[in-house]
Amino acid sequence: MVGNMTDGSPDSVTRVLDAPNWLVDDATADLAPEYHKAFRALVENIWNVSENELEPKIRELVAVVVLAYRGYPTVGEHLRRALDAGASFRELIEALQTVSVPAGFPAFHYALADLRQLQEKLGDKASEAEELQSDPSATHSSSAWSWLVENYPEIEESKARFLSLLWTPTNPVLSVKYREVLASVILACRAYPTIDDHLRRAVREGATVNELVEAMQTAAIVGGSACLHFALPNLVRIQEELEAGTFV
Repeated sequence: MVGNMTDGSPDSVTRVLDAPNWLVDDATADLAPEYHKAFRALVENIWNVSENELEPKIRELVAVVVLAYRGYPTVGEHLRRALDAGASFRELIEALQTVSVPAGFPAFHYALADLRQLQEKLGDKASEAEELQSDPSATHSSSAWSWLVENYPEIEESKARFLSLLWTPTNPVLSVKYREVLASVILACRAYPTIDDHLRRAVREGATVNELVEAMQTAAIVGGSACLHFALPNLVRIQEELEAGTFV
C-alpha cells in the first residue's frame, strides 16, 4: 500500500509516481522515455499537494469517481490513497453515492468490491458515521424537469426524495461543497451542459476557482484532457464574475 502522501515532499511524490499498477508504468520509460519523463513531471505538478489548494483527500476522491465512471481497475488503489490522505470510509461511500447520478449507477456498483474489502479491513472504523438522512423540505431540481413532474408525478416524487438524500442531506460527512466539485468533474468528463450550475453551486458553498481548476486538472490525468477543456470556459466566466462582483 502507498504511504501517506500529504506532506508534498519529493519522496512522497516519488511514492505516488512509482506506485505499482498506477498510471506511470516503468514500461513507458523503456518504450517512450521522453513521454515518461514529461508525464512524470506533469503528475508531480498536479499531485504536489504542498503547492495546491485542493485537499489531498479530495484530489484522490476526484480520481476515484472518474476511474469508477470509466470502470478502470485502479479505483481501489485510489480509494486506499484517499483513506491514507485523511478521508473517512463514510466519505468514500458518499462520494460514490453522489456521482451515481451524473455518472450512472454502475459507477458506484463498480467500486463496491473494493469498498467491501476496505470495510472488512477497517472493521469498526468503517461505521463511525451515521447513514445519510434526507431533508424532506429540501429540493434540488430544475425547471427543465417540469414536464416530467406534470406527466409522471409518482416517479418524479421518488426521484426527488432520492436526490435530496444525495444533494441536501441533513447529516453529511462529505460536504455539499465537495459533492458539487465531484459532480462537476463527472459532468465535465461527460461534456454535459449543466456543469455550470454545479460549478456555481460549489462556489456558493465555499469552493474557490483554484480548487475547481485543480479538481479538473486531476480529472484530466485519469479521465482525459477533454474534462478540463470542457470546464474551462465556465471556470473563466465564473472567475471574471467574481472579480467584477457580479457572481450570483
